[in-house]
Amino acid sequence: MNLLLVVAMLVSGGGSGNACVGPDYVPPLQEWDGPSYRVIEVRPELVEPLQELFNELHDLGARPVLLSGYRSYERQASMHLADPKWTEPAGCSQHQLGTAV
Repeated sequence: MNLLLVVAMLVSGGGSGNACVGPDYVPPLQEWDGPSYRVIEVRPELVEPLQELFNELHDLGARPVLLSGYRSYERQASMHLADPKWTEPAGCSQHQLGTAV
């Protein structure tokens, strides 16, 4: 897959837009043990493109690290309360949709 296509897919959230969801919403998730300090969860359709992206970056000499994937409603609310300037409100984050890393 083309590196730019993968980046565009990840940046766009796979086309999910700015949809907001309720506290009970949990998207379909898959664990990904990529180049991160821990296993993260993302939507299943992002695992392969992410792996391809990181393989290409590795081939170019880069060593990216993922720090965050899916966040629960409660986790997002806590993060927004701590830093509302840089963190979306609970229910309106791409992280809650499983489409942001």
